[in-house]
Amino acid sequence: VAAANSAQPAAPSSAAAPRFVTFFFDDEHVANGSMQFVKQGARRFIAEGIRPGDHLSIVTTSSQGDLEFTTDAKLFAERIEHLAAHVRPVVTDPNCGVGVGDSYILVHNLDYQVRERAISAAKICAGCNDDGAQCRATALSVAQDLAEMVWQQLSNSSANTISALDFAAARLAQRSGTRILALTSAGFLIRPGIPPELQAFIDRALRSNIVVNAIGAQGLTTFSGGLAGAMALMPLQNIANGTGGRYI
Repeated sequence: VAAANSAQPAAPSSAAAPRFVTFFFDDEHVANGSMQFVKQGARRFIAEGIRPGDHLSIVTTSSQGDLEFTTDAKLFAERIEHLAAHVRPVVTDPNCGVGVGDSYILVHNLDYQVRERAISAAKICAGCNDDGAQCRATALSVAQDLAEMVWQQLSNSSANTISALDFAAARLAQRSGTRILALTSAGFLIRPGIPPELQAFIDRALRSNIVVNAIGAQGLTTFSGGLAGAMALMPLQNIANGTGGRYI
């Protein structure tokens, strides 16, 4: 009996760890026409993924629309509704160049047919219009120069997105608790595969126990469908897979 009386009461269960959730909106890669899809996804995210007491924040690529962590779900929802696209148009040559997606494919030598289209389009600026080896070589050089100009713009824009993701992850890493980043983007073009700058972000997220769920928004801004469209969504899939999150 004495032993029973001396038994200690069970320790109370510890409180659940706080959750910190950042909604990342890649507003430099989502067109205005796609905003309705983005907001529908955000509303669903709020309805299904947010719990009372969650600490919520917003980070955008452009920094326009950012929100510091708050437990005010109503304020968070209101700020989501005010998000807007800030797409930077990509300059192409309307006379001798190919489109944005084809420029990316040409620079990275991903498709023979795109290469042939680029050669044909560039002949007028190459000063020739035949299928001879000299004309084709000159036209290809012109096409590659124009495609490189487009690729540099795409690369800079994608670097902005990755830099903003780094900022969001660094802010999450400072919080003690469960860390979740919800990335919404129409996709962005980087070098094929997982280049070092993307792998560095994935590694930082893993070290900080940040799970990234990626949502592919509808309606690409400067490239649509085809190989370039698929390549633009690959970074989202790689980020989600690399951090243990989901790609939707």
